[in-house]
Amino acid sequence: MGNIDYLKLRQFKQSVFLGFCEKKGYLYKLENKIYALKSGKSRIIAEI
Repeated sequence: MGNIDYLKLRQFKQSVFLGFCEKKGYLYKLENKIYALKSGKSRIIAEI
């Protein structure tokens, strides 16, 4: 799975901020996926 850059993730108005995890970074939910954003890169960590 490819990385999605931070600005692209920010463009999604419907993304929901879930919280912060020291290991994973900032967690966002978008549609049916959860993204972890750390050091400017995000990746999908779960599909729900």
